[in-house]
Amino acid sequence: MRLGQLARKHHIPVQEIISFLEEETGEKFHPNARLFDAIEDLVFEQFDLYPDNPVAEPEPPENQDDNSIEILEEGSTEPSEALTPEEDIAMADGEIEIEEETPEQQNTTEHDKIIAEDKPRPNADEVIQTDRLLELLESEELSADLEKIKLIKAPKKELSGLKVLGKVDLPEPKKKIESKENKEENSRNQRNQRRQLSEEEKEKRRLKAKRKRESFEARQEKRRKEQEAKRLKEQKARHYEQKLQKKQQLKKKQPTTESKIQDSPVVEKKKVRPEPKTWLGKWWRWMNT
Repeated sequence: MRLGQLARKHHIPVQEIISFLEEETGEKFHPNARLFDAIEDLVFEQFDLYPDNPVAEPEPPENQDDNSIEILEEGSTEPSEALTPEEDIAMADGEIEIEEETPEQQNTTEHDKIIAEDKPRPNADEVIQTDRLLELLESEELSADLEKIKLIKAPKKELSGLKVLGKVDLPEPKKKIESKENKEENSRNQRNQRRQLSEEEKEKRRLKAKRKRESFEARQEKRRKEQEAKRLKEQKARHYEQKLQKKQQLKKKQPTTESKIQDSPVVEKKKVRPEPKTWLGKWWRWMNT
């Protein structure tokens, strides 16, 4: 039995049982832990949970009389309460909860059974049917046999079966009954259909696969060309940018024309005389130079 179940059954706080077990065993117990028999006995002794008047089990009698009385109605038991068909249906559906018997109730029922067994049962001559008793009572002459009667046997009522209200009878689904031969024939026909592919079908499948392959290759080639064109375009753009950068750098380094004129020294041009052609002119030039 679990610890929480034991506490709820005997109306004891769970924490009180846990604290007691921790003191006794030195271990911690969860409320949902399962208790061994030894620990359960400790809890029963500590909280005095044993019943005050335990019912002793009846010992089987050593000798039984040969003239034992048979059961009046074989195979029938007296129900505590007769259930209506609606209650039977509710019980079958699980709507009515059946109360479980506690150990105390079980002890009382066993005790009642023992007392009932100890009581002497009437003989067959002392039993009378209810209808027969009514006839004797209505008659003017009372029979002397009535004095011997100790048990009145009630007539056994046969209850009608369950009545289901609001039930809709649905048609049963049609079962597809198919013999093994039909199944084998169908499977054989399907295999033959798969095998009997005409040349046209094969050619169509081959062309279809070829078109798929060609379209895939064409897409790959187109994608490759686009990537190549994109790469060339980017390369040209980079080359053009590099050229522009070089030109800008050269412009920054070269001075302007005005700065060139101002910075460069003034060079006077010498007048170049024509060379003399006569011997006198040549001699004169030699003398002056």
